[in-house]
Amino acid sequence: MRNSTSVFVGALALGLALCLPQTRAQSRPMELDDLFRLKRVGDSQIAPDGKRVVYVVTEVLKDENRTNSDLWLIGAGEAGAPQGEPRKLTSSPKHDRHPRWSPDGKWIAFESTRDGTPQIFLLPVDGGEAKKLTTLATGAGQPMWSPDGKAIAFVSAVFPEFSAKPYAEADKANKEKEDAREKSKVKARTIDKLLFRHWDSWVDDKRQHLFVVKVKPDGTADGEPRNVTPGENDAVPTSSTFSAGDDFAFSPDGKEIAFMAPPVPIREQAWSTNHDVWTVNLATGEKKNLTAQNKAADGFPRYSPDGKTVAYRAQARTGFEADKWDLWLLDRATGQRRNLTANWAESVDTFAWSPDSQTLFLEGQSKGRSPIWSVAAGGGEVKPLVNEGVNHELSIAPDGRWLSVTHQRMNRPPEIRRLTIGSAALQPLSLTNGEALGKIALPEPESVTVTGAGGTPVQMWILKPPGFDAAKKYPLVFWVHGGPQGAFLDSWSTRWNAQLWAAQGYVLAMPNPRGSTGFGQKFTDEISRDWGGKVFEDLMACLAHLERQPYIDTEHGVGRRELRRLHDELVSGTHGQVQDARDALRRV
Repeated sequence: MRNSTSVFVGALALGLALCLPQTRAQSRPMELDDLFRLKRVGDSQIAPDGKRVVYVVTEVLKDENRTNSDLWLIGAGEAGAPQGEPRKLTSSPKHDRHPRWSPDGKWIAFESTRDGTPQIFLLPVDGGEAKKLTTLATGAGQPMWSPDGKAIAFVSAVFPEFSAKPYAEADKANKEKEDAREKSKVKARTIDKLLFRHWDSWVDDKRQHLFVVKVKPDGTADGEPRNVTPGENDAVPTSSTFSAGDDFAFSPDGKEIAFMAPPVPIREQAWSTNHDVWTVNLATGEKKNLTAQNKAADGFPRYSPDGKTVAYRAQARTGFEADKWDLWLLDRATGQRRNLTANWAESVDTFAWSPDSQTLFLEGQSKGRSPIWSVAAGGGEVKPLVNEGVNHELSIAPDGRWLSVTHQRMNRPPEIRRLTIGSAALQPLSLTNGEALGKIALPEPESVTVTGAGGTPVQMWILKPPGFDAAKKYPLVFWVHGGPQGAFLDSWSTRWNAQLWAAQGYVLAMPNPRGSTGFGQKFTDEISRDWGGKVFEDLMACLAHLERQPYIDTEHGVGRRELRRLHDELVSGTHGQVQDARDALRRV
């Protein structure tokens, strides 16, 4: 399972030297405060005229122990370079995020917490104050415009028992129930069904439903929002394992919405992966399950611009969260289906259609990176467009000639980049952290391949400290990722930042052993029911490679024999021995 805890989650530190080597470089080593100084950039959206890009910039307000997000706008030149200076569009003291252009380019819908509960606001692009569109007691998020620009769909978590009532009555009942919970002195919860919690968030018997509200030309609501997916189930996946972003979409004629619903009956959701793609007719409310024939997960529906096809991603095996996601096409007229990526080794993340409905652009991991790929709608080879770092959050220009993506590497935090179709070069659009990055020494990661169990190649990232001197000895951090189905990517992290470790004088080793994603499904599968087998041999092979490097201090820390003993206790020991072994690994 992708969210399980691996035996070796954590960092095994070798050679904890008393005196770490000093770096000598024009730029200084990274400091913890740099993580707070550097701004976080993402969610770019190309305007309908193809000349502008809106995106989100989040900054850390360390003294207030919080973050703040705002919308920014940059011109997009024909040559790929930004035109003019980026312009800050919002300045509220809270989060403004998830921007989406109206089809005519006059408005940007976005989600904001400026009034407390998240709501949808509309910002006139040519100037003026943002207008509040929704006032739901349960909040609103993920705005999406209808193709004619006359309505917006959004998500709100509501109590399902009120969802079939008229809007005003349901909203009043939702507020009263939430207020009663807030005022109650009893904070204990009675749990009588699953699922009741995702990570650190309580479900609280709510369901994520889709609403649609009509919009007047002046940016105000035309009537009340309408719940178009009432009932006991969610209309978007509540687990990030199955979500790929905005998991719903309008049809090009605006008559229906396709969405991704979790398994039914509800009691199955704790152990079933059988998500399905549904449609709802916005005039009649009739729902239709498009993927009932597949008992594994289906989701992230996207209509082709010509309206003839629904593309979606799907898994083949039931009950296995880390199964490969394939890209399927459903002919709306005939009901015929085709798997576009059946012969492709990688797994599809998100994707987007070209404006002419002839090509799909994909995100998907491959060998420690996340390239952008393309595949013809008629079938054929999946081709990489760019294979540098990690790229996600695709937005397609209206002429189909270029994409905007959020690009990052292990030594570069995310920024917005432009990718011209037919060119493998990413060109900068946003330069949010340019000045701050110029002061910090951020070494390039190195990728090495080691022979693992059974002769299988195993990829590993190595990050050396600033001012690295091959004639010196360095302590090693042998960092083993959890998941267990996951991967170390050439990406930036504000939670597990490799550069910050390297700045202390460590060499970082980040292996991708059996179970890692992006190396083919067979490789991912080979940790299942074999946690102490091939994956451990892969890790030991990577460790042996590092011990042979002359710059690694092997005289201190945990030796191979001790690691083997701890491994054996973890795999086959009693409960007490397992706990002792885990405690020992933490002390390492």
